[in-house]
Order: sequence, then C-alpha cells, then structure tokens
Amino acid sequence: MTLCPMKYPRLLAIASAVALIAAFAACSDPDDPDAMTIPVNAINATSDGTSHHLGSATWSQASSSRLMGASPLAFSVSDEAKVYFSPGNLQYNSTNGRWQFSRRQYLTVATDPDAADGLIDLFGWGTSGWESGAVAIEPQAVDAADSNYWVAGDSLAGLVGDYAEADWAYHNAIVGGGNRARQWRVLQAAEWQYLLGENPTRRGRWGMATLEGSYRGLVVLPDQWAAPAGISFVAGASGWETNRYSLVDWFRMEQSGAVFMPAAGYREGAVSTSIGQTGNYWASDAASGICAHDLFFRAQALDATDIDARHYGFAVRPVLQ
Repeated sequence: MTLCPMKYPRLLAIASAVALIAAFAACSDPDDPDAMTIPVNAINATSDGTSHHLGSATWSQASSSRLMGASPLAFSVSDEAKVYFSPGNLQYNSTNGRWQFSRRQYLTVATDPDAADGLIDLFGWGTSGWESGAVAIEPQAVDAADSNYWVAGDSLAGLVGDYAEADWAYHNAIVGGGNRARQWRVLQAAEWQYLLGENPTRRGRWGMATLEGSYRGLVVLPDQWAAPAGISFVAGASGWETNRYSLVDWFRMEQSGAVFMPAAGYREGAVSTSIGQTGNYWASDAASGICAHDLFFRAQALDATDIDARHYGFAVRPVLQ
C-alpha cells in the first residue's frame, strides 16, 4: 500500500482506522493544530453594506454593489481565468434544507453566536445532495467509508464536467448568492495552487491574520490591490499574529477587495475539532480512491497540494467566474 506523505506532524490521534483496500493510496489525517483552541467573543459587527443583485449587475469598487455578494475585485486562478470569492463560507441548514453563505467572512457555525440550529459548514467531499449514485450524498453525511463518497461510483471522478452537480455550490441555489443553481463552484486543486503560488500575478498575496483578537484565518488579496490608508499587510505564514486587524479595519480591508478564510477546523464523524487552529478547504479533484485534494493552512504553514480522506468534514468556499 502506498501511503500519502505526512506533510506535517499530527498532535491528535484518530480513535479508529477504516480498513483500506490495498490498491488505494491512503490519505493522511487532517493536519493538527499548533496552538490551543481560541476563545470566541460574541460581537456585533457593523453591517458590511453589501447589496445583492441578479443578472447583469456591474462590478464596482469599495462599498458599492457586488454581483450576488461576490468580492468586488478579481483573483487569478490560472494565466487565463479570474474568479470572485463568495462573501463567506458555504453553509447548509439541515432543518429547512436551505443553502447560504456565512453572514460574515470570518464567522463559522462554531464561532457564530447567532448560528441557527441545524446549521452546518463542514462537509464530506462531494455531498451536494445530487443523486450521483454515491452512498454518501447528503450534506450532513458522516459516513466513515471513503468509497461511499465516490461520485457516480467512479473512484477518480472529480466534481466537474458530467459530475459537476456533486459540487455543493454548483448544484444548489444559495440564499444571498443569487438564489439560483449553477452559478457558483469550488476551485480545482491547480487553481488553489496558482492562487496561492509564486507566479508573478499572485506572489505575496496571502498571509495569516487574527481579527478582533479572536478570529484566526487566511487573508487572500486580489490581483490588483491597494491597502486602505493606515492599514498594512504582511505576506506569509509567520503565525496568526502576522497580521492583526480590528473589525473596523477588517471592514475596510474587505471593502478594498481582501478575502478572509477562517480557520474552520475539521470534522471527524459528528465531532468538530481544531477550530481556530487549522483550515481545510475542499478542491473539486479526486486524488485516489480514498483521498481528494484540499487547501490546508495553519499558523505557520500553507499547503495548496494537500490531500485528505473524503469522509472528513472540511469547509467549502465557492467562487463566481
């Protein structure tokens, strides 16, 4: 059996292991925290002022209209393609079946004091609800067998092309994001790698940050960006304190086009952990019969080539193209 390389030391042991078929490559466990769980402050942030539009709404700069709530400026994900990020992580309400975006970029279900009962934002791979032939298709699935997440029974099928409906964001109408299906999507692994890579367009455009002393995560800047007056940005992963912003300062950063991806942790079965310590965000590519690609980050590391077991619950951050 070929083992996936263990990119980072693990501090948390997984209680049980699933028996694997020898022909498959095994995935590593989710990457472990390098710090203790952070306290979460219940705060009342100022409204972000975003208005949502359908159809042919125009793009414009800070504090003005944004198409379906997307970021006002573009992010290159290849030499040819640019995307606009959603206004927050994807969420699903298992009580009413509604898909939506987080009400703030920096909030997760676990850190939002006003999160509704039944709301989830950590999903097994490809669990859009589409009847693909997979065993685990519902967004609330906690099935531990990775093969149950195969799209249409194909161990290497990705969430693109004929199987694009297995993409959470593509298949479903999203409240606050146009409320129509087939508008948003998740990035492919190569796109995460380009976005956060060392190419001339994207070099030096990401860094770790803490907002309001509590909310930890990854800041990603658009291709063309100017820092708001009096606010600085330091690229790289030198700890969560690489950049520190009040919520007022972050409001200005967001209006300038910056995106925040919270360290949402991950879910194993029904148990979530590492909240505020790590971030794992799914890509649309399968890596093996067991694994799929994802973006991983923690305070002092980022890996856009990460792969992990499909049954883990990871965050989803859609884009509009």
